[in-house]
Amino acid sequence: MNKREIDQFREHIQSTKSGLHHVPYTVNKGKIMVYKAIFLGLGLLFMVLGLWLYSSVINWHCPAIFENCENMKNFLIGFCYFIGFISIVYSLMMKPEQEIASLVVKKALNRAKKIHKKKMMQFSYERVVAGTYTYNQVSKYRAAYHDILDKVHLIETDAMLLIKRISISRVMKEEEKENLYNQAIEDLQHKLHSAVHEFYEEEDLD
Repeated sequence: MNKREIDQFREHIQSTKSGLHHVPYTVNKGKIMVYKAIFLGLGLLFMVLGLWLYSSVINWHCPAIFENCENMKNFLIGFCYFIGFISIVYSLMMKPEQEIASLVVKKALNRAKKIHKKKMMQFSYERVVAGTYTYNQVSKYRAAYHDILDKVHLIETDAMLLIKRISISRVMKEEEKENLYNQAIEDLQHKLHSAVHEFYEEEDLD
């Protein structure tokens, strides 16, 4: 029996690695660049606002609202410069490859936390309703939860180090770097998924 066309198409995507999940960096890079532009724009906006306040003259309405107009003006100027500086620095420090990897790690941690919360609710039910609660079970499960958190952070550290080495390379072209970013982040996704899935299926805690 011939395979359905949709099955052949899926196999083609898998064999050629042309699916979007194989290029997580390429897919999400544009979003990070938008965030960079937003923070940079906000920073410049606050800087311009601070400069405008600095060069403006206090009008006669101010004393009716504030007792010391000069101090209030200086506070607003300082606030605008501070927020503007922080926004610009944050924008310049944002690296798409690192931000995307961090989002992958955050999703894995959130999934592990949801699994942990669900399991603790099950223990609570067993203690109150079923009467099968044992302290030994809870202790072992909490130890397993802390182990998966440590494992996730270890995987993250290795991935971030690899990504940093790719980014500082001076012999590779941007296209080559992008290809390696995709592979590194896809590998990170696979390792985290396997680790969290193993934690999810861990049942024998006695």
